[in-house]
Amino acid sequence: MPPHLHPQQHPSQHHHHAQSHLSDQDDITAERCELPQPHIPARPSPSDAQDLSEIVRTLSRTPQGPASQNEEDAYAGSVHSDLDSFLKTKDADWSSRGLPLRRLGVRFLNVTTWGEEAGGATVKTFAEALGRTVVFRDLYEWWVRPWIASKRQRVRRRALVRDVSGIVRDGEMMLVLGRPGSGCTTLLRTVTSNHTSYLAVDGTISYSGGLTPHDIRTSYRGDVVYMPEEDTHFPHLTVRQTLEFAFRCKLPRAQAERAISTMAKVFGISHVLDTLVGNEHVRGVSGGERKRLSCIETLATDAVVVAWDGSTRGLDASATVDYARSLRILTDVGRKATIVSLYQASEEVWELMDKVLLLDEGRMIFQGPIRDAKRYFEDLGYECPNRRTTADFLTSITNPGERRFREGWEHRAPKGAVELEKAFRESEYYAALMDEVESSEARFESQADQDDFSQATKLQKQKYTRKQSNYTIHFPAQVMLCLKRQYWQVLGNISGMVIRALTTIANALVMGSLFYNQPVTSDGAFSRGGFVFYTSIFLGWIQLAELEEALSGREILARQKGFAFVRPSAVAVARTVMDLPLVFVQAVIFVVITYFMAGMKDNVGAFFTFFIFIYMVTIELTALYRMFASFSPTYEVAVRYCGLTLLIYIVFGGYTLPLKALMADAPWFGWLAYINPIYYTFEALMTTEFHNLKLACSKAQIIPYGPSYTDTRYQTCALPGNVPEMLTVLGDDYVRESFGYSLDNVWRNFGIIVAFTVGLWVAGAVGTEVFDWSGTTARAVVYSKKQPKIGNAEGDVEGAECVKVGNVHGEKRLEGSERGSAPGARTVQLDRSKAIFTWKNLVYTIPPTKAGGGEGKRLLNRVNGICRPGEMTALIGSSGAGKTTLLSILSQRGKTGTVTGEMRINGLPLPADFERSTGLCEQMDIHDPSSTILEAFTFSALLRQDPDIPHSEKLAYVDTVIDLLDLRHLKDALIGSLALEQKKRTTIGVELCARPKLLLFLDEPTSGLDSQGAYNIVCLLRKLADEGQSILCTIHQASQQIIEMFDRVLALNPGGNTFYCGPVGRSTGGGDIIRYFERYGVSVRDGKNVADFLIEVGRGLVKSSISDAEKLGQNNNANAVDWNKVWSGSPEHASLLSEIASVTPSRSTTRHSSIRTRTKEFSSSTLTQTRLLTTRLTLQFWRTPEYGYSRLYASFLHSLLNGFTFYKIGSSANTSLAALQARSFSIFLLLMIVPEYVNAVAYRFILNKSLFHTRELPSRIYTSTAFTTANLLSEIPYIVLCAVVFFLLWFFPTGFPIASAGYVFLMMLVFNVFSVGWGQWIAALAPDYNIAANLIPFFIIMCESFNGILREYGMLPGVWRYTMYHVNPMTYFVRGMLGALMEGREVRCAEGEFNTFKAPPGVGCADYVGAWLGGKGVTGYLAAGNTTAVGQQEVCKFCRYGRAEEYLRTLNVGPGGQNVGGRWADFGVFLGFAVVNWGLVYLFMWKGEGWGVARVRRRVRSWVGRVRGMIMGGGGESRNV
Repeated sequence: MPPHLHPQQHPSQHHHHAQSHLSDQDDITAERCELPQPHIPARPSPSDAQDLSEIVRTLSRTPQGPASQNEEDAYAGSVHSDLDSFLKTKDADWSSRGLPLRRLGVRFLNVTTWGEEAGGATVKTFAEALGRTVVFRDLYEWWVRPWIASKRQRVRRRALVRDVSGIVRDGEMMLVLGRPGSGCTTLLRTVTSNHTSYLAVDGTISYSGGLTPHDIRTSYRGDVVYMPEEDTHFPHLTVRQTLEFAFRCKLPRAQAERAISTMAKVFGISHVLDTLVGNEHVRGVSGGERKRLSCIETLATDAVVVAWDGSTRGLDASATVDYARSLRILTDVGRKATIVSLYQASEEVWELMDKVLLLDEGRMIFQGPIRDAKRYFEDLGYECPNRRTTADFLTSITNPGERRFREGWEHRAPKGAVELEKAFRESEYYAALMDEVESSEARFESQADQDDFSQATKLQKQKYTRKQSNYTIHFPAQVMLCLKRQYWQVLGNISGMVIRALTTIANALVMGSLFYNQPVTSDGAFSRGGFVFYTSIFLGWIQLAELEEALSGREILARQKGFAFVRPSAVAVARTVMDLPLVFVQAVIFVVITYFMAGMKDNVGAFFTFFIFIYMVTIELTALYRMFASFSPTYEVAVRYCGLTLLIYIVFGGYTLPLKALMADAPWFGWLAYINPIYYTFEALMTTEFHNLKLACSKAQIIPYGPSYTDTRYQTCALPGNVPEMLTVLGDDYVRESFGYSLDNVWRNFGIIVAFTVGLWVAGAVGTEVFDWSGTTARAVVYSKKQPKIGNAEGDVEGAECVKVGNVHGEKRLEGSERGSAPGARTVQLDRSKAIFTWKNLVYTIPPTKAGGGEGKRLLNRVNGICRPGEMTALIGSSGAGKTTLLSILSQRGKTGTVTGEMRINGLPLPADFERSTGLCEQMDIHDPSSTILEAFTFSALLRQDPDIPHSEKLAYVDTVIDLLDLRHLKDALIGSLALEQKKRTTIGVELCARPKLLLFLDEPTSGLDSQGAYNIVCLLRKLADEGQSILCTIHQASQQIIEMFDRVLALNPGGNTFYCGPVGRSTGGGDIIRYFERYGVSVRDGKNVADFLIEVGRGLVKSSISDAEKLGQNNNANAVDWNKVWSGSPEHASLLSEIASVTPSRSTTRHSSIRTRTKEFSSSTLTQTRLLTTRLTLQFWRTPEYGYSRLYASFLHSLLNGFTFYKIGSSANTSLAALQARSFSIFLLLMIVPEYVNAVAYRFILNKSLFHTRELPSRIYTSTAFTTANLLSEIPYIVLCAVVFFLLWFFPTGFPIASAGYVFLMMLVFNVFSVGWGQWIAALAPDYNIAANLIPFFIIMCESFNGILREYGMLPGVWRYTMYHVNPMTYFVRGMLGALMEGREVRCAEGEFNTFKAPPGVGCADYVGAWLGGKGVTGYLAAGNTTAVGQQEVCKFCRYGRAEEYLRTLNVGPGGQNVGGRWADFGVFLGFAVVNWGLVYLFMWKGEGWGVARVRRRVRSWVGRVRGMIMGGGGESRNV
């Protein structure tokens, strides 16, 4: 056997010992570890092959149930054959070329990692954010201080990992242990050269061959990788697509396909290869399958140094052992250096490791061989309790509340991180460690090793790939792979594209109908300009919905950059390339509909010019959004910049104010037109459309016009570009005179737009490379108010997870009120439940995934159970067994599917207040992140406890729960900044503060915690049960100590089948469970963890020695036991049914059953709910400054740009026609802030709505009425502030008359109220933000287009003039503002604005046009004529308007319009629309469901299901959820 298969043995010789523990899963590892190792010239030995075969049998077993032994052997054999063939091929290929083996070790000496200082950080509020802006502090810190101070000087720092040394050679595994916050993650990231999220790293880190962290980051990034704990993947990709992308980044196509097939078989995910990965919002594979996908993706890197951080989170205990065994074989066969940080490591996992490193507060308190760790601490005076694993024992030493001392050593043993570190540094183990580290220096500096490694690495790279590149494939290949993945994502989320297409069609129809069939006359000239301008920007505006997509997946891209799969810029380029065909389709739909509906020039060249410019400028805007996304940390920041840029594009696009006027009237902003692609698009499309277009002068614009005026020699057309004595205006003259445009600039402008686009593409790609917004810099716990500084100055903790206060450093763990209750606080006892909860024959079926296909999938199958007061019941099962599903159904939180069976309380049907009377602690720890612990507890207590409980007692109960959970020192901490264990405690506390009278449900409360954290949580639950609480809890990775704390267990296997439900046997170490299975021929070894044993039974790994097949429920193979059938025929099952049947209504409950039926669904009144929720939301807005600040920022810049672009335009000195039209445009541009308001409000509302629907409505905390009212009331301060800022910075610079100030301010105030309500009801209507983002442009264009400005009232198509115009709220806002600011103003044309014509010879101008001027509907005035000599013709100068009212009548404003009541009537109607907006919010949120898109979709599905049921038949009672 080649020597590299088994590295040098440590004195423990633990490999030999662990060989007997290699079970089915070890096989998996070997296969997956070998797969991406084409360079390893070796194959597994026969013993390794046997282990591989066993692992294959375990991991390749599908959850459909146990297969026969022959089938398993055959399947495992085929998989092993594939692996064997794969290894032979690679071995032959690599050996034939005589290439060296790729191998690296890592050596670190005196390493200290620095992060930001912890302790007492206070939350940044809206006021602070505003203050920092006012005094330019943000600008200073962002742009000035980085140039004058280094990063470590700018921030007060603390040591996250302090002075740690060690070595991990190739072929070795090191286990890193420590409590959350002790520095495990930091150490793993540090030794793998992932330093970007830290202030600095001191000390020496080197790799074999003398490679440095700089070398790793610049040339070998993919060879030293860190796998984070979270399983984040693109949800709309399938498992196969995800793996194909990963392997194709490292292997040729043929090898990648074979690798995927082999690895999927080995890891047992072949059956889900074509299933979406999914996430918490998209239905996909299970959590365990997603974890295995993450592992395979990491193995695809072919890295030689791998750090696995908490990679067993979400796996059950049996799968965790299999996973660790897989890593063992991977390390042995692949000669990898493996560093693992695991929570709740069992003894089997422990024995698979070589070394262990124990951290406490970032200090190394032990590092050495596995076999010596326990003895070392025992020699220091610590005691390892019976049944406690060695890993748990080591971790408990760092916990003052859990550690135990040998008798007589209580005061002699070192305690705390500092003393333990000192003791270790004085020990022989530290000396041996340093000798090993120092003696390895020569080996690690070997140039030969570096040359071998570099040569092997370079030979793996694709042709044309730069040899010093981190990446295996070259940049064009990366782009092609990313492009393929982007295409898969589009197909996986095809509904998003359908929504986008439907939105485009709807908006195109609206735009086309607004400008329907424009005449080729002077009347159509201005409207054609409006059509060209708004179609130029509109499609790009719709693309703003791409902003969220551009910001999504940052964690995934950052991880894959660390894996050296692809560069972030390759992803950016691929997204850009994918935009080209998608935008092309949108542009075709939009242009074809709008162009021909609007009656544009019937010319092929003009059409294609129009199309290509619309297409190109839309691509440019999309590139702009993606650039802002790459430069922005959050959505709120990105949308802020996008909104401002859109405003600049609109104001300085050449339509509202021509460039000449801009440079003359507002030169400080006019230059922005030159960097505005809309300006160049508008010029090109206007000159193309009007080229050679002959515009006949309409009657209304012929001066003079009437029966007496028939000689065109003495008439003119009131259209720029007119020629005296002609009533036809050439389009080229019109655009040249009006805008200064030339047809010669068309393709020059196209080139400029292309240059803009390319520049934005490059900037966006560079931004993705430079900025890493996914970094997780360790930060302190954030408090709502300043806290006293605690601990040492450095704060040797990691992030928010290790704030040491109170009794943490003490030697005694305080209980109850001893934990330091607040002075004078009155505590109360926890309530004791009196309800017995039973369920019988529960069957839960979800509908089929495809319409009409199948009969649905059964997730729970005839499940029975009982929960009594004072008892803890554990739900146990492997991944996919239905534990969470059962918990959701029992707690009445199921949302889809059909449930049959019975659920009863004390033998009676569930009461109306069941949800309120129970508590559900969900696995995801969903809270308002801006609330403090105390605020969340108080909120729950005041709203969920019975109304007859005094207010003071509710608050006292909160104090009791805070002390019970040991959270007194964190009561003012914001929940969003807490560590995982603290969030778990907070979740439990929120439910306890509700005083659940019936039951407390918990879904995997120990998930993601270390063994001590899990133990503490379960101890807490045990205490609650002992005080009378009834508890039902799902749990995995339960140690023997933990499982012995439960009274009963309900065990499920895949398919939702029960195979055991009964007592644990607490006093006998799980004896009741063991005796049950021993009765059926199962031998359980002494000390076996019964929780692990049950999971192994559920997975079909446990065999029976009884040969009586009938007794075991099988007819063919006695060893393959159907434990479901065994359970259903057991006396324990009969006893359970008898116990359930014996729970009958007591006399007292029967007597008061009428009272039960009248129980309120919600505990508190709607008024109380509204008051408390308003307080919480007000604090949320205050502590989330990005939200309010973004809107204030938008108000400030919009008003500033508008006010100073149209500076003094409202002054009485400005009487020209240009000023008249500019005033109306200034008012119209006020509407441009609406999209920013609506997007920001909708985004925040949907976040709060998600919390409401996910946790707070199912718990019956408050009603939808309270939710809606509180959201409205909380917005009022920001509405007023934004209105004041906008009014001051717009009204006074524009110079409008002071007399109108009061009316204008009221309109601005109502305008802000309207905009907020508008955003909220769109958010209430839409099921998610993606749909809301696509709906918003449609609603906004409907309101902003039909108000009489974009197209005058008289020119609106009839269908819109009599409908949309009058139901459009913006109509009344614009009319009211125009009337208030322009009525009563005199108009005097400036030179150049007069229309000139000649009077007939011998006739004066006044006499010539007198009859016409006196006619009905004629507006304007005649200026004095100009006679050059006697008998010559007089040249007449005519101004179209003499007073502003004459102009306003064309806009349907004023006495001549339809607003009979004047501007105050418009104000009243607009106010009414604002009220209607809020009414729509109530309607769409009614009873938590409302009448939104999601409800309509559910109703349709329900009706389809009922019809299908009636057609197909069926019987039995059922309940739809």
